[in-house]
Amino acid sequence: MTAITRLAKRRMELDMTQQQVADKAKVPYPTYQKLDNGTTDFQKAQVGTATRIAQALGTTVENLLTDGKEDD
Repeated sequence: MTAITRLAKRRMELDMTQQQVADKAKVPYPTYQKLDNGTTDFQKAQVGTATRIAQALGTTVENLLTDGKEDD
């Protein structure tokens, strides 16, 4: 069984598709897809990309990188 990434978990909580998040974050769909499914490690994403994705998901980069339960 494949582990669900924090990105995917948050995206599903918001009932969004990968395409919707990619569009909202202004990130190429294949880039977001690889981060969402864990093919590419989110920790290695460019700062601007990570920030835009976090904003699109209504959270912070820190929350996507840690197990923190704080929701702002």
